[in-house]
Amino acid sequence: MSASEIHAFFDEYRGTFASYDAQALVELFAFPFQVVSDAEDIAPASVASSDDWQGVIEGLLGAYRTLGVAGGEPSSST
Repeated sequence: MSASEIHAFFDEYRGTFASYDAQALVELFAFPFQVVSDAEDIAPASVASSDDWQGVIEGLLGAYRTLGVAGGEPSSST
């Protein structure tokens, strides 16, 4: 992937996140994948399908909506 393709993907991801469209956001992921937290006890979690991820994204977007999050900007472009 070129740098411009990576930037384009993150622009799409950021815009989709800001739209609060959980289904569209889930469609940007490639399944299966693993998520690793930054908690003290690191425990990777496998996500097998979009059905497994949909509820997580809906919960996350609900929390962001409650907090009034309207969008985001990347902290680095490198």
